Amino acid sequence: EEARVATGVPGVAIAIVQGGKIVYEKGFGVRELGKKAAVTPNTRFIIGSIGKSLTTLMTARLVDAGKLGWDTPVVEVLPSFALGDEATTRAARMRHTSCACTGMPRQDLEFVFEGNTTEEARLASMATMKPTTKFGETFQYANLMVAAGGFAAAHAYAPKLKLGPAYDKAMRELVFEPLGMKASTYDFKAVARTEHAKPHPTDAYGKPTPVAITDELWVHPIRPAGGLWSTVHDMARVLLLELGRGKLDGKQLVGEAALLARREPQVKISDDESYGLGLVVSRSLGITMIEHGGATGGFGSSMFFLPDHDVGVIVLTNKGGGGLLAGAVTRRLLELLFDGRPEAATDLASALANQETARAEQLKRIEAPPPADWFAPLAGTWSAPGLGTIVLRTDKKAAVLDAGEWKVTVGKKTELDGTVKLVSVSGLAVGVELIPREQDGATVLVLEDYQREYVFTKTK
Repeated sequence: EEARVATGVPGVAIAIVQGGKIVYEKGFGVRELGKKAAVTPNTRFIIGSIGKSLTTLMTARLVDAGKLGWDTPVVEVLPSFALGDEATTRAARMRHTSCACTGMPRQDLEFVFEGNTTEEARLASMATMKPTTKFGETFQYANLMVAAGGFAAAHAYAPKLKLGPAYDKAMRELVFEPLGMKASTYDFKAVARTEHAKPHPTDAYGKPTPVAITDELWVHPIRPAGGLWSTVHDMARVLLLELGRGKLDGKQLVGEAALLARREPQVKISDDESYGLGLVVSRSLGITMIEHGGATGGFGSSMFFLPDHDVGVIVLTNKGGGGLLAGAVTRRLLELLFDGRPEAATDLASALANQETARAEQLKRIEAPPPADWFAPLAGTWSAPGLGTIVLRTDKKAAVLDAGEWKVTVGKKTELDGTVKLVSVSGLAVGVELIPREQDGATVLVLEDYQREYVFTKTK
């Protein structure tokens, strides 16, 4: 609770499992700032990328049943699967969809900007993706690959359904129902009718603000990679299954071999960490930890378990960028388990101080709203291949970037080298930067993202 207050997280839920039981579950804070409704163990949050481990759990059950194998070519399972490189398409196996080891780039901005699409269209967009490194060479997170793997596995399970409904059916029948995860769903409309937390993106000034849950709908077409609504109570059931090596409530729901294959290192992250199949495997000071974090614009989460010590923890928050809280909880639990030095509180205080210093330095270079004479020529409708259409306009006293599915306020940022940018300072996509440049006698807006650039041209 002290860490929640210190980090400005509106609400958090936590569950701890040990010795085959849920030994602790509790909510702290509120579901929405400005409202009194309290967070409970049954409050639904989007769990973000922790959901990758559930997608590979569903796949593990199909492997266990002989429906497919970890080394089955993806195109044999889902013939429509295609990347921008034919050799990589042919070489990709089911394990490669969730190993972060194929060399495929992230390209997250495409589904953030163009979230209102179908699962089939989102996978079709992968035909433009080309690897930037060789297989197994570099840890490179790729959400679209995980989505493709989840939809492929679901297609093997329910081939007569479209990809989205097939995935929902596979997860419901192979994961949620067998594990007793009664509150877990991908259905935003169902969530709206039940107990749930509101997402709170954190703006450039460090302030969390509640937004509608529909602002997070961009994750729905790629939901195998992180679109699940769940509770700490439901996720504690997952931890019990993981620690039970596939057994829950006395029943072997998935074979050990298929389950544990997900924990085999596929690519190195650092000297102490590797990535498995939707799970991070770390070994430090003789302790093996299996973990994964999750983040969307307005939610943050963390899950870890220690297989050799039969203990696991799930932390769900309703604030974007809530990683410091989860890190403090993880550190404190390890201190209690192993009689470690009590450094969680001081580590958190130091991290918060560093965060504030960095934020203050950034804010020195930002003018929000931007000067009217600078912003006026940029106002209008812009379009970029892969990202669709955006509108820049003045709304009351604020300058706004409207992407259709969401909108943010923007400011003018001047870098130390003199580069001038348009930067989002609030809303779900805070921190997006557009650089005005001259190209062929006209102004364009360039968005740099990892290994590629998106170029917006003005259409009106």
